[in-house]
Amino acid sequence: MRCRHTTSCRRNTCNSVSNYSNINNTNTPLCNNNNNPSYPMSTVKTVVTLLVVEQQPIRARMCGFGDKDRRPITPPPCIRLIVLDNKTGEEIDPNDVDSTFFVLMVDLWHEDSSRANGYAPNQQPIPLSIPAPTLNQNHTRNLIGMNAVNACRLNDPEGKLGFWFVLQDLSVRTEGNFRLKLSMCDVGSGQGANAVVSNGKCPVLATSFSEPFTVYSAKKFPGVIESTPLSKCFAGQGIKIPIRKDGPKVANQDEFDADDQQ
Repeated sequence: MRCRHTTSCRRNTCNSVSNYSNINNTNTPLCNNNNNPSYPMSTVKTVVTLLVVEQQPIRARMCGFGDKDRRPITPPPCIRLIVLDNKTGEEIDPNDVDSTFFVLMVDLWHEDSSRANGYAPNQQPIPLSIPAPTLNQNHTRNLIGMNAVNACRLNDPEGKLGFWFVLQDLSVRTEGNFRLKLSMCDVGSGQGANAVVSNGKCPVLATSFSEPFTVYSAKKFPGVIESTPLSKCFAGQGIKIPIRKDGPKVANQDEFDADDQQ
């Protein structure tokens, strides 16, 4: 599926979509019961998982080293998870896959994808009332917000059902050019209602990078990106994405107006 709605909805994958069998570290066993119509991740067949960045991040306003004035990356990155039968190369119906423990983890990387850029030197004291995760006394996390999200079954604007990871709550503390590194894993055993979350390590089943995006200072920030058709589509299905609307103000529009007035 190719998103045709906006220029910001561009596809990015770490592997060729047409060469599924060559994707590394994505073989995942399927159900061990041949009579079971669903496909929880388990033991008989194998599948290939693929991350497709359908809506790319474009820009954000830096939020500094406090947590009271966070502004999310816009538009919110939207990543589609494709699950393919390894033998046929055909996409498996999302209704036949147990996605209970599918999790996407997000890291901030340098724009050339050469190194992680997830921590930044402190430039001002962090309020004691808002603890921040730190590597040491001189560094704090640069990417803040929900950097681990569960998969959602959502319909795209064309009505196609799929697995989606929506990153509507990510902010960056410092200005610069960055990419998001996306890593998907299955953190549970995937045995339906009897599934137990593993206490050990879980393999990364698929990875990808977003296109580069720019984080601006408050004075240089050109404003948030207009709400895309994909964002509006997901907001209509219950995903908490602030949507800009023409006409009278709505409650979730305040943060956008504040940005535009900078």
